[in-house]
Amino acid sequence: MIGEIGFDLTEDGTGPSTDAKAAVLALAERLTGVRLTEELLKDAEYPFGHVPEQPAEEWTKFVIDITDAHGERFYREVTREEVEAASARARTAAEAPIVILGPSSHAP
Repeated sequence: MIGEIGFDLTEDGTGPSTDAKAAVLALAERLTGVRLTEELLKDAEYPFGHVPEQPAEEWTKFVIDITDAHGERFYREVTREEVEAASARARTAAEAPIVILGPSSHAP
């Protein structure tokens, strides 16, 4: 899908060149199913925050608070412990051996 909307997926950067902003908006349309019109973009609210390069203090959690174009809200607080546990699980899974079974192998 990313290649279809115009992102250059070649390793050497010689693929088709597309306006990156236009490609990002096209990807958002495809992923959400919401048609991005001039009126929608003009009337939209764009809240933002500033993230310093170095945190002022040790963080204990972060908050994900997103409301989509249909008014559906997703709110989740994620603790540092949850992030560290998920990272440890991902590292363990990445280090696990890959077993490839042939056609005559018995299923586990």
